[in-house]
Amino acid sequence: MTGVPNGWVSARLGEVVASMSNGMPGTQNKEGVGIPVSRIETIAAQKIDFGRIGFIKDYDTSSIERYRLQDGDVLFSHINSPAHLGKTAVFSGSGRLYHGINLLRLVVHREAILPKMFDYYCKSMRLRGEFAMRAQHAVNQSSINQAKLAQFEISLPPLAEQRRIADKLDTVLARVDACRERMARVMPLLKRLRQSIFAVATSGRLSEDWRDGAGISSATWMTTSVDKVADIVDPHPSHRTPPEVADGIPYISIGDLEATGQFNLDGSRKVGLDVLAEHRARYTIKDGDFIFGKIGTLGKPTKLPVGLDYTISANVLLIQPKAEVANAAFLRLVFASPAFMASVVDQSSSTSQAAFGIKKMRGTSIRLPSIAEQSEIVRRVETLFAFADRLEARLTQAQAATDRLTPALLAKAFRGELVPQDPADEPAADLLRRLNSQAQPTKVARRPRAA
Repeated sequence: MTGVPNGWVSARLGEVVASMSNGMPGTQNKEGVGIPVSRIETIAAQKIDFGRIGFIKDYDTSSIERYRLQDGDVLFSHINSPAHLGKTAVFSGSGRLYHGINLLRLVVHREAILPKMFDYYCKSMRLRGEFAMRAQHAVNQSSINQAKLAQFEISLPPLAEQRRIADKLDTVLARVDACRERMARVMPLLKRLRQSIFAVATSGRLSEDWRDGAGISSATWMTTSVDKVADIVDPHPSHRTPPEVADGIPYISIGDLEATGQFNLDGSRKVGLDVLAEHRARYTIKDGDFIFGKIGTLGKPTKLPVGLDYTISANVLLIQPKAEVANAAFLRLVFASPAFMASVVDQSSSTSQAAFGIKKMRGTSIRLPSIAEQSEIVRRVETLFAFADRLEARLTQAQAATDRLTPALLAKAFRGELVPQDPADEPAADLLRRLNSQAQPTKVARRPRAA
């Protein structure tokens, strides 16, 4: 490591760690029987979470105290998926917790480095991908052994500067986390906003002022059944899945729907032209037609593309609005509304896969206003959804910017740019020389055999 700030020194992680050890063996339970022990999940959020610990009922009482975590002990996830490998958390000494398996317990030399500073440096290395890059990888799991971990380089500031850096990081990262939590609460609110738009649009409340201005009574809304306002077609009543071919036409289903409300036709299953011929014999796709999931994923009414060669899966129904009584866009709003979904989905069904039949769909009751009011409602809904989309886009941008803050702040801290330096601080090189003159190399503790 080169280019360290004045007063800093480059060291090996093993030089500043007094010991590394594995956790206590034993069968863990989650019923609270026995002594509390750490698990991989305990530090998933990179802090000690007592709500995600395990318990061991049978253990060796003569050696148990060696596993009890002490204030300042750092837990390190050395066996995990690549995305979570290298996560750390510092035990504050509050509460009783023992060191469980699949986490390393690192005890640092406090004469050289603060536990909190060591924890922040590990977090910085993980975000830079250093642990994953140098780990041993297997299927869905990566690992770093203790010998390799001891060889990682660490940039060591003077002890006094470490305190200033750690205090500053505590403050600014707490604000980042608070901001992230607040933004995380906004996305569900946007979802509820969209659901509310569906509800007021299909109940008549959204267009109340329009009717009042036009002198139209709410009594103009009529109750009818779905089959009176649309033709409902089961694309493949036999539910046969046609054979897949390499060079064919798309066989689209509810699974090909993207978050944007468009179909990913390139990624869909391909079937032969004979299936298209069967498709055309049963129905012709018109502008405004849409599909509605009937098996597994229910709902998600989505407009179908026109002028393309494709056929439709049996896990959806084809809805073909009757233009003389139903605005296609308004009918999609009705089908997407919470009230309509509640009427077609059997909430009491005990089957493993949700489903409903074409007969039930055709007989389901809906309320419709005049074509003119339907068009006005669609216009207003599109305006409201465009506003919600803009809010979501801004939220997504803000979340991405916030996610970049933590690695940027950590990088700045370990370049020596986060807090002012003080020439009066004892150089880290002196600390390290003094430590090396009196300390033994890092003790790598092997996990004892179970009694």
